Amino acid sequence: MKIKGVILALFTLLVLTACIEDSKELTFQNESDNWLVEYTATVKGDDQETNRLYVEYIGEGEAPERIDYRIV
Repeated sequence: MKIKGVILALFTLLVLTACIEDSKELTFQNESDNWLVEYTATVKGDDQETNRLYVEYIGEGEAPERIDYRIV
């Protein structure tokens, strides 16, 4: 009885592992006198992508209350 449970668990693990797609993470980072910007894209398969944008003000004085940006 225990052997059947172990075999079932191993089979389930094998099937689930085969379903996981490889993903690729691309990170772009740049810095100026006032800003640090990092853009990360995680690509999964041919039709799925997750993006993250990090912007930090590193200049002197107060950070602006509002910033406008555009990703091309």
